[in-house]
Amino acid sequence: SWLSQFPHEKEVLFPALSNLEFVGEPFFRITEQGKTKHFPVRINANLKSKTLEQFQSIRKDLHIAMTKNLWEELQALANILSSQAQALLDEGSNEFLRPRVGKVNINEVTSTVAFPDSQWSTAEAQRLAVSAGKYYFEIEVVDPKGNFMVGWAETKSAFKILGDDHLSWAVASRALAIQHRNELMPVDIDRLGEAFRKIRGQARTGMVLGVALDLESGHMSLCFKAATSSFDWTPVKGCVIRPDQSGNVPKMFPALSGNGGAELRYNFGNAAGVLSPPDSSYVYIAAAKKQESTNLSLSLQETGLCPVIMVKEFEDLFFKHTKFMAKSWNIDETYKLLLNEALEIKVGLEKKMKTVVMLLSHAGCHFLISSMQLI
Repeated sequence: SWLSQFPHEKEVLFPALSNLEFVGEPFFRITEQGKTKHFPVRINANLKSKTLEQFQSIRKDLHIAMTKNLWEELQALANILSSQAQALLDEGSNEFLRPRVGKVNINEVTSTVAFPDSQWSTAEAQRLAVSAGKYYFEIEVVDPKGNFMVGWAETKSAFKILGDDHLSWAVASRALAIQHRNELMPVDIDRLGEAFRKIRGQARTGMVLGVALDLESGHMSLCFKAATSSFDWTPVKGCVIRPDQSGNVPKMFPALSGNGGAELRYNFGNAAGVLSPPDSSYVYIAAAKKQESTNLSLSLQETGLCPVIMVKEFEDLFFKHTKFMAKSWNIDETYKLLLNEALEIKVGLEKKMKTVVMLLSHAGCHFLISSMQLI
């Protein structure tokens, strides 16, 4: 053709990346032009060979593939840590009591706690500690043997038996009086009426005792219901929770002490109640903590401390790197900077996510959120 470099010769065009492959031994042939040597060949087109553009983007393709793997690893870790974090947030809703002093038998299935030893033992629900609001819980007498005390204590209290120091208050079963500073304070009988007088000194099986706490006024109230008598919620004279010198209301939590085989069934909001609350502003202590856990979970998300949300930072990095032109990846300095950026962010996010769960486990959500700038 007129486009040929040698228009007087016949040409055959082969596709790009084609090769000639020998397929037999050369041989001679006599033609009009004389004796010629022939080499039998065939066309071999390698369709898998890379183009120049593909060769140029090899580094970028390798980096993007590696970064995607790192992203998937972070997502898997975030899912695991998020589950652990949520379990820590919900921890108080499933496990209420823990032994504090002595031998205590706690059955979470039946919501009962027994004090088998003759010596005093104590169980606490410090995970339900609160510093604002109005709360109550119920205690049902399963076995009235021995003695028991139920009430509230500050988180700073060092009590061994509830009511044995100035930071804890307890209702004593035998005298049905208030124990505080290791002293019994008689309840105002006239205010409680004849119903209280009938059971004074004799807690009975099936009796349900309600203990309420108003952290706004600092007052504790009592209520009980038994087969033969009952009385409505009545403030306990002389029981006042006061703010500290800085004006901060102490964090209070339920606790129980007992001995001699006493067995109680607790209801912090984990079952239908027998007693009505003092008024509509009171809630079960566990219900309040469940709402608090929900609020704290939202706070973690809003502050970006939720592991799943943290992965978004690496996701943004991934898509940023995909937008770099292929040829820029062949500049060694640029490639090293981008590689180090991906690795450093991945390692940093892993450390931050694990720190979040560690702080949730050891220090609690409030400390974690107030200290977020440190992690």
